[in-house]
Amino acid sequence: MATIVTKSETRFKRIDTDDAATNEDDYMAGDIVYDQDDGLLIHNGTNFEGIEAKFKGMHIDTGITEKLENLSNPHETTEDYDCSVSQVFYNTIPNSGGANWRVNLLNFSIPTYSATTVVVIVNQDDSAVFYPDELTISSNSTRSGVLQTILWAGGSAPTPTQAGTDVFSFTIYNLSGSSYYILAQMVPFKQVS
Repeated sequence: MATIVTKSETRFKRIDTDDAATNEDDYMAGDIVYDQDDGLLIHNGTNFEGIEAKFKGMHIDTGITEKLENLSNPHETTEDYDCSVSQVFYNTIPNSGGANWRVNLLNFSIPTYSATTVVVIVNQDDSAVFYPDELTISSNSTRSGVLQTILWAGGSAPTPTQAGTDVFSFTIYNLSGSSYYILAQMVPFKQVS
């Protein structure tokens, strides 16, 4: 009796998921496509969404590029940072002044015993300077009212850079379900004259 070997073959179809001509009704849940702008996407039964992948190791020849989300408007006292869009953000402090602000991480989720970093790049003005002194985390698109404890490097709040660029990084790790730990630091950058 001959042994039958079953082979599985996956083909990726290149499409533009932003093009109205792409008919999502032609796809079923689990179908994977390649979009030139968004990379590999999977159909969830209704529309396309990004693919989350796990690797036991990875070799990268050309480096890693992360999407930078330009918030374009001067920061607000309470600012939303949508982690489903990016985890690297850029905004400015207006010349009219302002205040320290709250970072609200939306659509943020990491598994237990995992860690990640969220970066906020701030172009400070030449008058008052400010830093994010509060942080909330929400797993959906609604702001959380629960303030997380921020542990600043060196044990004290940072001193922002007048007329410079400050990079605030928040290393967030999870040891038990929805309990997050936040390690924060600020690195100042300024042109040398």
